[in-house]
Amino acid sequence: MSFKRIVFGHLIVLSGLLFISCGNSNGLEDPGGLRERIGNLKGVTAVELVPYYNFDREFLMEIEQPVDHQDSSAGIFTQRAYLLHNSESGPMVLASGGYEAFSDDLHEMTIALNANQLSVTHRYFSGAVPGNGDYQYLTMEQAAGDYHRIVELFKEIYPESWLSSGFGKGGLAALSHRRFYPDDVEATVAYSAPFLSGQNDFRPIDYIKTISEDSTYEKIKMFQEVLLRRRSEILPYVNYFMNYTAYNYYYNWSLNADLILELAVMDYPFEYWSYHDEDLIEIPDTSESAEILFDHFYQVVTLDYLSDDYINYFEPSVYQSMTELGAVAYDTDHIKDSLMIVDLDGSVNYNYEILAPQDVEMIYNPDVLTDLQNWLKGDGNNIVYLYGELDPITSTAIDLSGGATNAIKLIQTGEDHYIGIENFDEADQVYNALSNWMGFEVEPLVKPVGIDADERPIFKLSE
Repeated sequence: MSFKRIVFGHLIVLSGLLFISCGNSNGLEDPGGLRERIGNLKGVTAVELVPYYNFDREFLMEIEQPVDHQDSSAGIFTQRAYLLHNSESGPMVLASGGYEAFSDDLHEMTIALNANQLSVTHRYFSGAVPGNGDYQYLTMEQAAGDYHRIVELFKEIYPESWLSSGFGKGGLAALSHRRFYPDDVEATVAYSAPFLSGQNDFRPIDYIKTISEDSTYEKIKMFQEVLLRRRSEILPYVNYFMNYTAYNYYYNWSLNADLILELAVMDYPFEYWSYHDEDLIEIPDTSESAEILFDHFYQVVTLDYLSDDYINYFEPSVYQSMTELGAVAYDTDHIKDSLMIVDLDGSVNYNYEILAPQDVEMIYNPDVLTDLQNWLKGDGNNIVYLYGELDPITSTAIDLSGGATNAIKLIQTGEDHYIGIENFDEADQVYNALSNWMGFEVEPLVKPVGIDADERPIFKLSE
């Protein structure tokens, strides 16, 4: 699955830190009455936190939203968001993550613009779930309505230039917001935004075959085959991983080890290229020990996503994939005879369907992304699209060859799914455009943004 990599244990720890921060907010001074004014916005409650990074102030907010922006009788729900504040006279970055927002979210554009930032939890993710949990209202148009209402509210406090920014699914959400409410922000920067076609888009798989060098794709297929052929040797490591995470991170596992292995093996080529870490690109020889094979496999494919915890967390995203956003296909011709559990003939896209909400009708609507792309091509001005050459999702990137807008699309050689503007050879083109669109000088970033993830533990059966 092409999800943003998140460590679930980090989410649990972070929730505790937020609770402590909220508790410590009692009695804090309120310079300029900012906290009071935020709390006076219609349907907004705010708790002040100890700010992350170098921001002056930070707020955890619950924002009332209509379940259906076209019909108020459907009721309301609360949507969690975080505000990083420096100056009311400064620009604002509307950060659409596409999933749950966290207090330590920091977008690259926020640093580039020296801006304030609003991070918003996408509807139906933890912190923004309508009471009835009816997926009927989980659409891109409804999510765009959420962003629009937030912009309207907070422009009372932050009237200056606004920019929206998102990564992957969040980038697509930012672009959809522009489609329905084009005047809410001055500009948009979308990173690795996928424009998939249908529930089984083969373009990413075909693209993988074209970018592979030195028979890499043949090595990938051989690696997949050996994992299934040596199933009895690999499964003890899968079981060990499941037990380890159950004990140390309290993961729950409903899928059995055989099925987890098969799903992860199917996902391996896409994950290998999406997160093309230089330390991981050397695929082990198929004659290596099971421990070496599993170690590489585990470093590339996030097995955590097949735990109940992650399946539940990402369920809204899978639903969106199967109804509006589309899904990546899998190349299985070379391994289909080795799949003991996965029934390729009994589904449209097995890997997505098994993780989707059960007993919920999912009918794919191709008009949603078609309409979005048509609008972006003809009317989507002041937009930057950034992609990495090695990312399979780049095969689905929007086509701007018609030249009807001033939008910019850059594809950086040698970069994968996780890209930063400072890595682009033509970054100056983006900074110059943003300076024109935003109405002030945007200074180039001088170094990569973000914190390296801790090295994942190596599982040994002897431990």
